[in-house]
Amino acid sequence: GNDDDVGGVVEDLRPHCNLKELSIWNYPGLRIPRWARDDGLAASLPNLVKIVLKDCNGLKELPWLGKLQHLKTLELRRLMNLEYMENKERGTHIGSSSDGAGITESSIFFPSLEILLLDDLPKLKGWWIGIRDGQRASRDGSAQTASVEQLPLFPRLSRVDISDCPNL
Repeated sequence: GNDDDVGGVVEDLRPHCNLKELSIWNYPGLRIPRWARDDGLAASLPNLVKIVLKDCNGLKELPWLGKLQHLKTLELRRLMNLEYMENKERGTHIGSSSDGAGITESSIFFPSLEILLLDDLPKLKGWWIGIRDGQRASRDGSAQTASVEQLPLFPRLSRVDISDCPNL
């Protein structure tokens, strides 16, 4: 179908490693292209400082964004099915510290982010699924209060615009 054709073109795209800004509009896929998954985007586009995603209605989560250490601007507009940025229940612990020793540079979520624009994201419920109301399940099944290193930290954030995100 037409969606498969568009998705195939984006799958085959290999942006140049010096790319600083990436805008994707009207992407029909349910997942981001293979070249951007896991550490792919951070490794293949180390100079990326701005991402704009607009009208990419198949995307429900964006776990790869937190790995972009130099990202300064993140603009998400009209992603009608986006529910969470990351799924902690699946074990994709982006930007979290595993040693529990407190806040470290690797535990900071979006360490360079300065501008965050969220517009018309009707299903967005939060940053992480798997941590609800400040609690998470420990290995033995008991609830633990979320510690500081499990909450999103944006040390350089200077501008936040949020509109039409009724569930956030």
